[in-house]
Amino acid sequence: MKKFLSTLKTPITNRDLSNVPNDTAVVRAIAQAALEVELFTIPLYMVAMHSLQGMHEINSNGVDYYQGRVWPGLAPSASPQTDNQKAYNTLFSVFIEEMVHLQVAANLANGIGAIPVFTNFQNAGWKVYGPQNTVIPHIIDLADTTAYAQIKVQLGPLDEDQLQLFLAIEENHDLAKEKIINPSKYFPTVPFNGVSGLDDLPMFGTIGWMYACYWDYLSMSYTDGETLFEKIFSENAIQRDIFNGTEGTHQMEYPNASLAFKPDGVASNFARALDMISAITDQGEGSVLGADEPIDTQVLSMYRASPTALASDYPSYDSSGALSCPSADATARTSNDGSDHYERFNSLGCTVSDLELWTPGKTWCAEDFVIDTIEAQGASGLIPSPDAMAAAFNQLSSDDTGYVTLSQALVGAISGVTTVLDQLWKDNQVQFPFPAMAGTGDRTSICWAIYGRAPDLTQTIPTPDAGHLQHACQGLSLDGGSLDPEVATFHSCRGSNQCKTQGGCGFVQPSSGGGQCGASQALMRRFQDDDTSYSAPADNKCSTLGGCAVPISASQLYPSSGTMSVYDFDGQDDPILVGPLPFQTGDSVYDTAWNAFTMIMEHRGQPPGDKPAPSNLRIALPPST
Repeated sequence: MKKFLSTLKTPITNRDLSNVPNDTAVVRAIAQAALEVELFTIPLYMVAMHSLQGMHEINSNGVDYYQGRVWPGLAPSASPQTDNQKAYNTLFSVFIEEMVHLQVAANLANGIGAIPVFTNFQNAGWKVYGPQNTVIPHIIDLADTTAYAQIKVQLGPLDEDQLQLFLAIEENHDLAKEKIINPSKYFPTVPFNGVSGLDDLPMFGTIGWMYACYWDYLSMSYTDGETLFEKIFSENAIQRDIFNGTEGTHQMEYPNASLAFKPDGVASNFARALDMISAITDQGEGSVLGADEPIDTQVLSMYRASPTALASDYPSYDSSGALSCPSADATARTSNDGSDHYERFNSLGCTVSDLELWTPGKTWCAEDFVIDTIEAQGASGLIPSPDAMAAAFNQLSSDDTGYVTLSQALVGAISGVTTVLDQLWKDNQVQFPFPAMAGTGDRTSICWAIYGRAPDLTQTIPTPDAGHLQHACQGLSLDGGSLDPEVATFHSCRGSNQCKTQGGCGFVQPSSGGGQCGASQALMRRFQDDDTSYSAPADNKCSTLGGCAVPISASQLYPSSGTMSVYDFDGQDDPILVGPLPFQTGDSVYDTAWNAFTMIMEHRGQPPGDKPAPSNLRIALPPST
């Protein structure tokens, strides 16, 4: 049952103006705390989601060269039949809505002058998760509860313990409050005393109480009649709306919900702030701010995604590249979004013990990577064979150093995402890192499949030397170093400048500059058959011209054709144009990179030698689409 949540029965009014500076600092700290709580949930849910055993095809528009082949990891299903498929759809629906919440929290923060920071957990080495941890950041120490005292805040499979953690995170305020042993440590009353910033904030007890406090601060008014929101809101603050954006053919996913502020006056945006907070709390724990009476137990229709928009925005394709209906993403989201997150997790309780999870020690065989033998025979001969895939998986699983390396690859991938997000609300030209986000899921799935355990996000990776050419592409080292990419260069990049002179993933960009780094094949097709010159994966002339995923999959093929411009950096401030390099649809990215590498080495008068075989890690990773 949804209830109105507020720390105060009546809003604070007639507050002395001398409190405005401190109140501003506190509400901005709450804004950052809210963002961190939303961010905290995403790796937790993503890692558990990918612990579900299963395989998936690589299907995308117009691509048929992966027919008959599969890679580890489930994907959303348009017709879920097994418990695993149903559970995956449920977690996927929550995972996506947590990204909605993260965007909304960032827009709220930026609108009131709290520039959102996404890298705090990353900079602390993701120590927020661990086998001894019991604290949900800014909310509660589970050791202070009667129901969850034995639960640890760590990354793990979708088992009984992890499900209990998820329920503790998303639990309705009234239910959660009953389970807290020492409530005096929690549930602060607005205004707070002795608080001036993020590090001083009290623990809120529940996510719902945090957002209630957030709203109470925004709505408090002063002796001049203005609310705190009116005093600190900026119509000029950057707002990002990935979900309700209408660029190109994208339809508004939540046409009746406010996910961002608009430049139409402070009064309208004050109402939006309430709506934005309520969207988060209704989808999450099932509470709506501002409801005087209990209301419908289902998530309000205004906070549910449009099935028509989702079907249009996220179409499904079959293995031949043809449109396949219905949309799997739309099915997963709309079949679950009538329930709040707590209810969705609670519904998994009856099947969680029957779920098939990845476990250590699996011996892989070629048949594991083939779903249709006849189709697989027609798959491109440029991708690793099923036998090669099985050999790579088995060799990786026999060496625990590969687990560390794969964990580092995921840490780098997440770093690529959060680094870009830090810039997204500062610079309108920065684009959302969609491909980098997808890369985090790929690495997580492969880690589970090979090692049967969650990746270790506490693994650190060194910072690459910005003045040093790390490698031409995927181990084709122009400096004569290792044949494998440096660990320091593991990343999923899009606009973060991590890709400069560090190879690429096959999403080539116009070499003139201004390309959308890491763009999908749809963008490539926009330039197909014109005179655009692309930046080769062997060099990436500068930031925003490179790829989004290092290390690259050995199965990555080009979905379009064109001509690259190959440059030789060779320590020069201005790279030397070596010459053009054509590529065709279905060409291997790695083979093309080798050709570019050869051109550069011949330009230097140095024999390139024999092309090195791809590493086991690159054979194991699935291609991006």
